[in-house]
Amino acid sequence: MSANNNQVGGSHYNTGGKPQHWDLVYEYLDGDYLLGAATKYIFRFGKKGDKHKSIEDLNKAIHFIQKKIEMTQNEINQFAFKDYSDDCDATSAYVNQD
Repeated sequence: MSANNNQVGGSHYNTGGKPQHWDLVYEYLDGDYLLGAATKYIFRFGKKGDKHKSIEDLNKAIHFIQKKIEMTQNEINQFAFKDYSDDCDATSAYVNQD
């Protein structure tokens, strides 16, 4: 039996014939855990029948997005401060002006 046909947990996991969230994450978000977790909570918004739970789901999505922003910013900062002097020799910067 396919994992897509076997529901484990509450009814808010049931997609009603729509694509499974994990398939969308795998296909469109390259399996990115943090983006997948954020969109999981967005997809669940309003499906638990409780407005407080809906707000909680949005706050959970924001939390995962904040972590993704932090990690992406760290990657940018590491790239910006990388020392590239060992990656080229002195002649590689010469451009013929003729």
